[in-house]
Amino acid sequence: LRDAGEIGSNSAGIRDALRRSDNDYPAHCGIALQSDYDESARKGKITAKVYSNSEDIYRITLFILEDNIISPQKSGSTIVENYAHNHVVRKMLSSSYKGDRVGELGVGQEQTVEYDFTLPEQWVAENCSICALIIDGTSTVNNVNVCRLVDGSADYNIEK
Repeated sequence: LRDAGEIGSNSAGIRDALRRSDNDYPAHCGIALQSDYDESARKGKITAKVYSNSEDIYRITLFILEDNIISPQKSGSTIVENYAHNHVVRKMLSSSYKGDRVGELGVGQEQTVEYDFTLPEQWVAENCSICALIIDGTSTVNNVNVCRLVDGSADYNIEK
């Protein structure tokens, strides 16, 4: 989303901002993901392929997310003891939230980047996924994709 500061906190403002983003800033790149994970070693590799429909300079940011983390959660004045937290960012695989340089891609070009990781014992691999953001030369997230960590893959999706 662009101009996130103008969205506000109501659902109508959010819907309007999403429509403006789709109309004013359509996706011009895509990302395909492949996760290869060795359960016995708790080690894995993420292969990300970035494809461009427009000449631009790209960066990539990757996160490991985990679902179903059971922990207390405050809800108003009540504490819910066994709350299931989902989409929790467990680790950033890229060097910063601003992303790692993929490089300049021309129309129809593709670049591959790989990330290795080790999963700590307390994380449940089957509950984890990989989220990848592609950031263009204007420092705007142009596209995103997600795949499961265990034997996961996600093909390109350059549509809205």
